[in-house]
Amino acid sequence: MGVPVVEAEQKILVRVHERFPEEFARLMERLPPWVRVEVEGLRDSLDEIALDLGRPLIYTAGGEARIVGGRTVTKDDLSYLTHRLGGFKENNRAGLEGTLHRISRIQDAYGETVGVTVRVGRFVVGVAEPLRPWLEETGSLLVVGPPRTGKTTLLRDIVRILAERYGPRVVVVDTSNEIGGDGKLTHPGLFPARRLQVPDPPSKNQGWVIYQAIANHSP
Repeated sequence: MGVPVVEAEQKILVRVHERFPEEFARLMERLPPWVRVEVEGLRDSLDEIALDLGRPLIYTAGGEARIVGGRTVTKDDLSYLTHRLGGFKENNRAGLEGTLHRISRIQDAYGETVGVTVRVGRFVVGVAEPLRPWLEETGSLLVVGPPRTGKTTLLRDIVRILAERYGPRVVVVDTSNEIGGDGKLTHPGLFPARRLQVPDPPSKNQGWVIYQAIANHSP
């Protein structure tokens, strides 16, 4: 089989999934009001929010970290966010049903929450289009890269492209719920692909879930 050819002048339309404004608004509702005021106007560029006890709010937007002076994060702020999320799982992560946002907490030696990281998740349609020839003509593809370079974003769109061709026979084993989002509802951008979640701890259960996908769901 030859190497697929991608036209150098190929124009790719990249867009954020149409559900994102609603998903962003749901995230803003969980934040302490003063934090929400600082970041809710950054819908198109906000990537991450860092809330650490006794420290100023830090957020990253458009690849630039910004420190908000004049106020520090309190226990009440962290409790407010935790309560509105419904708590954290054993892996110290939480999410919002049907969205790709991920919230992770930091605990001290006594198990108290002393910090929270909020990562804004977006389903970006079109980023994998340059890979479509490989996806349609070859049997496998390895995605490698350092953290925060878009691997998960790329994988989601790869699933979308494969699902266009194979429908529900595309089965995602979602180890950390980063592909389809946290909760029971898989993000609609993956439809009609199906998703299997991996119980904690993933190191012990991932192989078993992969086996179930193969044996039970005809991928």
